[in-house]
Amino acid sequence: MPDTTTTSTGRTRPTTHRPARRSARRPLRRLGTALALTLGLSSVLALAGQGAQAAPTPSVATAAGTAERAAMSAPFRVATFNILGASHTENPARGFATYEPRMRKTIALIEERAFGIVGFQEYQVDQHEMFVRRTAGRFGVYPGLEEGRRPVQNSIAWRTSEWRVVEKRLYAIPYFRGRMVQQPYIKLRNSDGVSVWVINTHNPADSKGPAQQYRDRAMAIQADLANTLERTGVPVILLGDFNERDEAFCDITGASNLKAVNGGGWPNGRCDPPSWMRIDWIFASKSMRVDSYTDLENDVTRSITDHRVIYSDLAVPVS
Repeated sequence: MPDTTTTSTGRTRPTTHRPARRSARRPLRRLGTALALTLGLSSVLALAGQGAQAAPTPSVATAAGTAERAAMSAPFRVATFNILGASHTENPARGFATYEPRMRKTIALIEERAFGIVGFQEYQVDQHEMFVRRTAGRFGVYPGLEEGRRPVQNSIAWRTSEWRVVEKRLYAIPYFRGRMVQQPYIKLRNSDGVSVWVINTHNPADSKGPAQQYRDRAMAIQADLANTLERTGVPVILLGDFNERDEAFCDITGASNLKAVNGGGWPNGRCDPPSWMRIDWIFASKSMRVDSYTDLENDVTRSITDHRVIYSDLAVPVS
């Protein structure tokens, strides 16, 4: 059964006045629908997949861009993809296959959807080695195993026929119990001379104890890094698994010059998050044009991971 796209109506967006923290956080919503967000510059793009149930739960949500019309680069596709670590599916009781068949499906999905840049989370050593072997040079990966076995888990991949890496670096955020871990950010340039910074992250969940303070600190670090990179004159993309919904939007967009590719804003100085959001986010410099936003779930994604696959078509200003 094909994926469906459903426009949400009648939902009240939470409103937060910065810098005060929201007193009540949005619960996780297991909705069997998708939101088609239209922001006024282009029509909704229908993207098909395969559903699993008579009452389908997969979704595809698409948003048009809000950047002013200007000379822009050709659009390119960026994704954030928590692929569910190999160590999490060793026990079949979890309901997932082991990493090998899931990794084959991951690669097939990346190719089918034509992702040019991917921020991975839970991308463990076995999965990295299989990805590199099976893609046979079609993708560059950083850090991979270049910086050791821990940083590989949040690697960034780019299609080598489209992009080359110019700079590659690490930054640190607090993770479980406040332990500092390294995450990657890179500068890419394509054959047209278009450059972009890409920052990837996986902020801590509460699975090993309360981690709100660590997520807050991580997002402050990420907003500050985005501001620093923007001052180089090169647009910035920040993506990953933030383990936050409205607070991720408010904390990142409130402290940086980034916008969420799925909408939201700050009317009258108050935080107004998108009406449809996940814990996986893509933020981009305000100068960038957003052509589409897709929140993908179908039979294939459900067999790979316990997350949605989020991707967006972006363009950057060119002189």
